[in-house]
Amino acid sequence: MVNQLELQKKYRAFVKTSYTLSSEMELSKFQKRFTKEIDRRLEKKLKITQKERKSKSPPKVPIVIQDDSLPTGPPPQIRILKRPTSNGVVSSPNSTSRPALPVKSLAQREAEYAEARKRILGSASPEEEQEKPILDRPTRISQPEDSRQPNNVIRQPLGPDGSQGFKQRR
Repeated sequence: MVNQLELQKKYRAFVKTSYTLSSEMELSKFQKRFTKEIDRRLEKKLKITQKERKSKSPPKVPIVIQDDSLPTGPPPQIRILKRPTSNGVVSSPNSTSRPALPVKSLAQREAEYAEARKRILGSASPEEEQEKPILDRPTRISQPEDSRQPNNVIRQPLGPDGSQGFKQRR
């Protein structure tokens, strides 16, 4: 309906400004034909938009609501099984599968360590290496600063033409 009113306003403005008709009769006939044409076009558009709305609406699907009061099956049970040992017998959690290792004394552990060190590095104890001075590195020869010769260079700059450079007096 809004479009029809806008078109009528535009039509009236157009008729008033651009055309001068000879009589009121011709003007009213023209208006009637024009409004009929506008009404016909609007009805056609309305029918098309209504058909589009019907086709775009999703099909109605029945919704099934389940009743919570119906009994359901028992909840699934989860069982945690124990892994069998290497011989196929399931061990109890209190028994240990590893045999207890004997506790070694400090002297036994030091003896094993020295034996392994001798086998790998070729020396029995680390104290021997610390006592030996490091002779692999070359010693740095350094001179005392007093024995160095001073660098006393006297410069006498000369200009490009053989003159005394910047010390020239004018």
